[in-house]
Amino acid sequence: MIQLLFGIHCHQPVGNFDRVIAREVERAYAPFLEVVEDFPDFHFSAHYSGWLLRWIADHRPEVVERLARLVARGQVELLTGGFYEPVLAAIPRPDRRAQIERHQAFLEERFGVRARGLWLTERVWEPELVSDLEACGIEYVTVDDYHFQSAGFDRRELSGCFLTEDAGSRVAVFPIDMVLRYLTPFHPPEEAVAYLLEAHERWGWEAATIADDGEKYGTWPGTHDLVYGERWLARFLELVCREPGIRAATFSEHRATHPPRGLCYLPNTSYFEMGEWSLPAEQAVRLHHLVAEQEAAGRLEAVKPLLAGGIWKGFFVKYPEANRMHKRAIALSRRIAALGEGAPAEAAEALYTAQANDAYWHGVFGGLYLPHLRHTVWRHLNRCEALLPPAPERELRDEDGDGREELHLRSDRLHCTVDAAAGGVVVELSDLESGVNFGATLARRFEHYHATAAKGAEMEGEGAETIHHTAGRSLARARSEIVYDLDPPAIGRLRHLAPGEPLAPRVVAGGHPPPRQRPAEARIDPEGRVALALPPRLEVEVEPRLAGGRLRLHYRVAAEGGLPAGRLGVEVCLALPGCDSPATHYRWPGEAEIAGGLG
Repeated sequence: MIQLLFGIHCHQPVGNFDRVIAREVERAYAPFLEVVEDFPDFHFSAHYSGWLLRWIADHRPEVVERLARLVARGQVELLTGGFYEPVLAAIPRPDRRAQIERHQAFLEERFGVRARGLWLTERVWEPELVSDLEACGIEYVTVDDYHFQSAGFDRRELSGCFLTEDAGSRVAVFPIDMVLRYLTPFHPPEEAVAYLLEAHERWGWEAATIADDGEKYGTWPGTHDLVYGERWLARFLELVCREPGIRAATFSEHRATHPPRGLCYLPNTSYFEMGEWSLPAEQAVRLHHLVAEQEAAGRLEAVKPLLAGGIWKGFFVKYPEANRMHKRAIALSRRIAALGEGAPAEAAEALYTAQANDAYWHGVFGGLYLPHLRHTVWRHLNRCEALLPPAPERELRDEDGDGREELHLRSDRLHCTVDAAAGGVVVELSDLESGVNFGATLARRFEHYHATAAKGAEMEGEGAETIHHTAGRSLARARSEIVYDLDPPAIGRLRHLAPGEPLAPRVVAGGHPPPRQRPAEARIDPEGRVALALPPRLEVEVEPRLAGGRLRLHYRVAAEGGLPAGRLGVEVCLALPGCDSPATHYRWPGEAEIAGGLG
């Protein structure tokens, strides 16, 4: 007999629109529980991020009540995680433990259970997590079989669970089977059942793990009709419960009857696709083509574990905008830790909320590209900042970790960051009262799928597909509209304009990597004056000053032999709040009213 260790993971980004979350609940989370309730012998495990579960409890309490019934009768085992779904490896150790303990306490309060297993956000694994997991009472986690194969394991060995350790701390690890991930629910349920029986017969598997996004059971394109209209889920459960050679079990039920299969040490990695997304775009294109070549030659399964790609923290190199949020969160965490027991609880809560992973990276879904998610992170970072003792009014420090100091200005209302490495421009202008960072813009840049999406357009088909295929076709249809910024958007970028040249963003047509642009590096003196040289032969000094709720930028420009023909212009690129509301309008002196909207 083989055990089916079935798990679902449900999460929505902090700051997502209520209407979107309501749709996910209505079309995926709620109907899934309704169906499985009719199959009491189908035991499974489920993870809901803490903040999502709280939202469901507030807006759809009957869904949480149904989940509680399943927990009470022993049909479902709840998994914990970071309450706001942070990537645990990317946040400081005290915050990791606090987030996990917060989720644990929430589950105990709501369901009367102490979770023993943890859903690892985006399956981002680093060995140093083990000691924190053990300290929080975590007995096991789930990761992809790719993690194990990257460490040299043969996939035919990957049944049940293994043990790993770090400095003597231990945790069990379940490998999620990739074949099952792609069979469910995109192939007939009979194929998944046949695969399980074959794995037991051919390889001696005692258990197989499938744990994946709950959204694939209702809100991924085409899946609602497939899973519920065509009864894919009900048919799958009927087959599993009727098959004498398969028993559905929770992870803890498996561990109670089966010892670990052995020791494992896993590398710093995530699932395979994440390795592609986190690479610099040009390198990601190369990896994409290499994978396609190996697949066409029939060698992909053999070589895939050797194609490592990047690591999740590579997003902080790829996207300076994400890096600034991440490093601000780390700086605030240290300030909170330095206060000890005197730290305001509300400040810590705001920090934990800002650590939600979704706005810090970009793959198939919008992530960092969605302005309302970036605004949400900054709003909570600024809420945390406002609750702490004030920072110095002027400070030179390397907060973003690039080895060069930025200028940080602070008034009773504003926090301003001037980045010398970005050309001496303002990259952050946060209003601590409203929480808005008017500098939370995002550069339009080359992404690897801009070059590979055309292939996806050739794969037109019918029915439900994985989200990876759908995203490629959507992008292919929009390629003609893509442009790239030659200068990252910022506040206060001085430009010399030749006669007749308009003051407009410098862009190039998309589709291929643009020429590399390196901004003129500025120098910042201890008094906060910024000096830089600009073409054709300009020497510029900028003096930024804060006064209450105002930022003033004073420019002094000189040129040997006199100023060249043309004019000087200052770019002010703002990230305005209310991007989620078409009802929002903005007025600019002397200009027409500008309507808001997502974008």
